Amino acid sequence: MEKEKEVFDTFKRLSQKIAFSHKNEWELLIDMQHYYIPTRLLDWSENLGIAIYFAIYSHTNNKDISLYVLNPLELNKYSKKQAIPIVPDDNMGLSYINNYIKKEPFPPTYPIAIKSNFINERVMAQRGMFTVHGDDLTAIEKLCPNAVEKFVISYKAIPEIKEFLDIANINEFTVFPDLQGLSYFIRNLLL
Repeated sequence: MEKEKEVFDTFKRLSQKIAFSHKNEWELLIDMQHYYIPTRLLDWSENLGIAIYFAIYSHTNNKDISLYVLNPLELNKYSKKQAIPIVPDDNMGLSYINNYIKKEPFPPTYPIAIKSNFINERVMAQRGMFTVHGDDLTAIEKLCPNAVEKFVISYKAIPEIKEFLDIANINEFTVFPDLQGLSYFIRNLLL
């Protein structure tokens, strides 16, 4: 866990120099996740089209893909929470530093679904929600089977799904509404 704290502290220190202003640990962690630094967070979307976009655009071979649907209230029952914490304001006692780094009052066992009051452009565009995971690396669908449903999509359907996403205007730029997303979008138009 020393490495996790070191990465968190380094991002916190260096991101301030490039105009990021994080008011709390959760904002920092969400930005880390959205800028490809491994964290305990797992992104989910409230928008089925966005979820399908991520499932098929990371697909690279002729194998079926899986799409997971999460019931966040059911997931949080595993951790004895009757609601979804909204971080940082209504966090229901959930603290990244205390619970996940310091392991106080005890190490978390189950993933917890959270909402965030911090909405950067990517979180907003992706209708982002998160689960924050403890030290148990068991797949969420095995650890919490009553909270997650897996759907298999045939790889043969991917061309038609991509066509639908194009028509629905779900693309690199609408999912990543920044210079990086615009660059990917234009590059894909040209290639």
